[in-house]
Amino acid sequence: MDPDSSSEAWRGDHSARQSQSRRRGPEEDWDHSRTGRQVRPRQLESANQRPAAQAIFANSHHNSFIRSTINVAGGDQTNTFVEDSEAGLKLLYQAIAHVGAFHDSETRYPPPKCHPETRTAVLSDISSWIRGAEAETQVHWLDGPAGVGRGTEPEIQVRWLDGPGSAGRSEEPEIPVRWLYGPGSAGRNEEPEIPVRWLYGPGSAGRSEEPEIPVHLYGPGGAGRGAEAEIPVHWLYGPAGAGKSAIAQTLAEREQGNHLAASFFFSRSDPYRNNPKSLIMVISCCLAIWSGNSQLRAAIDSAVKTRPTILESAIEKQFQQLVIEPFKAIPKESWETLPRVVIIDGLDECLGSDSQRRVLTTLFGGLGNQIPLRFLIASRPEPVIRDFFGQLPHRGITTRTDLSDDYSTSRDIEVYLRDGFKAIVEESHFDVMVHIALPWPPIGVIHDLVQRASGQFIYASTVLKYVGEEYSHPVERLELVLGLPLGDPDAFSELDILYRQILLSNHDKARLIQILGTMLVLEDICSVRWVELVPDFHTDHWKGIDIVEQLLLLPTGAVRVSLRGMHSVLQIASRSVKFHHKSFLDFLFDARRSDEYFIDKARCHEQLARGCMKITNDSSDKLRSYAMYNCLKHIHLAKSTTDLVTELQCSNFCDMIGWYLRYYSHDSTPQYVSKSISVFQKYAKVLESHQIKTWSDSLQLGIYVTDTDRREISKECLAELELLFALTMDCRYAPLNAIFPHDTPRNIDILVGLGCTLSYPSMKEIFICLDPSLHSHSHSRASRNPIWHFIDFKRGYGRLAKCCLGTIRHNPCIKDCAHGVHWGLLSSLECGYVYAQSRMSELLHHSPLDMELQHKLKKTIPYLEGTKELHKVLLWLQSFPDDQRDIPMEVTIQQCSEQSHELSDANLAFYLQHLDDIDDMDDDTITSRLDSWRVNRIKKTWV
Repeated sequence: MDPDSSSEAWRGDHSARQSQSRRRGPEEDWDHSRTGRQVRPRQLESANQRPAAQAIFANSHHNSFIRSTINVAGGDQTNTFVEDSEAGLKLLYQAIAHVGAFHDSETRYPPPKCHPETRTAVLSDISSWIRGAEAETQVHWLDGPAGVGRGTEPEIQVRWLDGPGSAGRSEEPEIPVRWLYGPGSAGRNEEPEIPVRWLYGPGSAGRSEEPEIPVHLYGPGGAGRGAEAEIPVHWLYGPAGAGKSAIAQTLAEREQGNHLAASFFFSRSDPYRNNPKSLIMVISCCLAIWSGNSQLRAAIDSAVKTRPTILESAIEKQFQQLVIEPFKAIPKESWETLPRVVIIDGLDECLGSDSQRRVLTTLFGGLGNQIPLRFLIASRPEPVIRDFFGQLPHRGITTRTDLSDDYSTSRDIEVYLRDGFKAIVEESHFDVMVHIALPWPPIGVIHDLVQRASGQFIYASTVLKYVGEEYSHPVERLELVLGLPLGDPDAFSELDILYRQILLSNHDKARLIQILGTMLVLEDICSVRWVELVPDFHTDHWKGIDIVEQLLLLPTGAVRVSLRGMHSVLQIASRSVKFHHKSFLDFLFDARRSDEYFIDKARCHEQLARGCMKITNDSSDKLRSYAMYNCLKHIHLAKSTTDLVTELQCSNFCDMIGWYLRYYSHDSTPQYVSKSISVFQKYAKVLESHQIKTWSDSLQLGIYVTDTDRREISKECLAELELLFALTMDCRYAPLNAIFPHDTPRNIDILVGLGCTLSYPSMKEIFICLDPSLHSHSHSRASRNPIWHFIDFKRGYGRLAKCCLGTIRHNPCIKDCAHGVHWGLLSSLECGYVYAQSRMSELLHHSPLDMELQHKLKKTIPYLEGTKELHKVLLWLQSFPDDQRDIPMEVTIQQCSEQSHELSDANLAFYLQHLDDIDDMDDDTITSRLDSWRVNRIKKTWV
């Protein structure tokens, strides 16, 4: 049962009412948002056209014409021109339709929500913040002598909270106060209204525990509108199970159609909602649909139509172009009529502290005059989130609600338990409870449970589910709960003991822990997304009960039998199992708390990794598919045991890699080679984490290929593959986006610019392997007894270096053409030249020394740029034995290097002094003249 949810009776009645008034879906909103009525396809209005139209569209259906023109020219000829309406918004909706992050998304049904009689104080406080100054309690201090018009001022409300501890301060009625004070009459009516919250009480009445609230100083003349109600960010935080999501859901439902501008609910277990990728797109889509402002809707539509790639951009850029810019495009006067509150729940469930910080930094970056939005953010007080809100610049624009504070939580839990037990007696277990004396349980028992809950709704929720389980006797179950020792009310000991009691209901402890551990690591696997290993497939079917039984070699139905009695902490559907509460997971993952029920996820990953490596061709397609896709992820997350390392050293993963690469076989050859290297490097990196470096070492040398039909691969094809693999490996060391930061060319553009002529062999017919000695044929595309060819990366680097030398030598004028030109305007030839100048010396360091390479280098020395490049070439030559290198060329390079160094000092100054028209030259002209002079001097030295 979700925290803060009602009894089953209340839930049923509420769901019935909710279904009747449920908001229209996004598709219906599309048509209703602007016109308020269902938009139907336009009908042809001309009486003359109607018969023709009926004839043209006879026997057709589902026709819709948007801004269309239809011309019937006679005969069978019909000309139709259709302009797609709001194509940008359609793209935006398609990008987020599968996410399910709205507060009313089907993915989250039934969502947690507050019992109607609970959380009234905290809901009231946050609602006041949402509605702004119009609903905020105010104090107005009138400064002036007696009788100077003060009686005409309206009475102002003051909230005076008095009392120690949890003495019900939030339940005190609001008291009207008129405080008239001070001599003089200056500026009484000009003072701004200031909200005051006065907490009063002795000792530790909770005053020092109040979160820091921004203080705003006011002066005469209306300066400083800083009311708490207008502060743009409200942070709702508290421990697991405190009811944050229920409060956020309740507020979202209340404010739908009023102040709610957008909502987004993160979920750690959902791969679409455990990262910030869709956050800004969801907010933007909500703004377009829910705002009711046609100008804002059109601005968002235009932003997406103008640049559709924004849907794949970083969230920072999306926030700028999909939120900030559309608001700038509409008059500021219209901001006041827009819904302004964005509710974001579960920020701590956005995986990774960096992602959480990015979300906060992005949202805070748009506050102020750029957008009118205000953000309600609910989360656990995780360190990165707490520290962000605690930074000095953020304190003044943030208010807080701490659910660990009083807020009448004990009273709310009492109401929640009382109604929950009532539903058990009167509905779910009426037949077995008919003879039980009422009231059941006695009020003293409910008070005892409230004390044990220690302010955590999750405790009360767990008790009700445990007591009200379908095949249990509520009286016996409640006695088990009450028989537990009280423990420390400030810790989770009560919850731990209750979880242990639930787990003890299963007698096969080892199998239960094995099943729970497997389910939890499957959640990990489905949450891990590696760019290198993500073909276009869905992983939801790998979370099912059947895959758990197959992985653990259990008979069908074994999982259901083992999980009987666990319904109070698990939601068990026909094919899947979900964990209700994070606190239960915290219990299982903490060995100090769970003891023999401790789940070591790293050990579970190790066991599944070893199992995946043993899966054969005889296994089911689903199981074999799971092993191929997820074995490496299990290895990555596994504990490095002796057994695992031994099996890894004897395993060949080329079959698994081939399973991945088959999805890319239709790509172009350069793309296929690039993706294959990415996959091999990912495997090498994971294996290296287990101290297995053979893959990393082998991948520096080369790779093996064979024809899938056991045909001989031509020498020309092998040479082209060497060149492609060398360029791909070099781009791993120096990514092209670092050389071309504005508009990155493709690998093929670089090769064309280097003058390479390739036939691009089809990779459908080629199988790649790192170590043929361990290769098996059980799953691969390779033929039996294949003919392996080694792709030598060093030889490929040498070929690439020769192409770079030729490009530099044959195209010296390109540098002048490319100087000052935006990268996006460079041709392939110019891209090749820039790449060659940037990477030539590094490519030489990976190349073997041969006579052809030395000959090309000798002719290219005068065209190399700068002393640094010459020095690198010199170091490379000196790394080879004397009998292999051209010593005279080495001496000349040394002289050129020294000469180039001299030219950069006094000689350049002398040259500049003799330029008569230097005062009339701009920087680009001077640079060009110096480069030409330097090259000429080096050429003379070379001659």
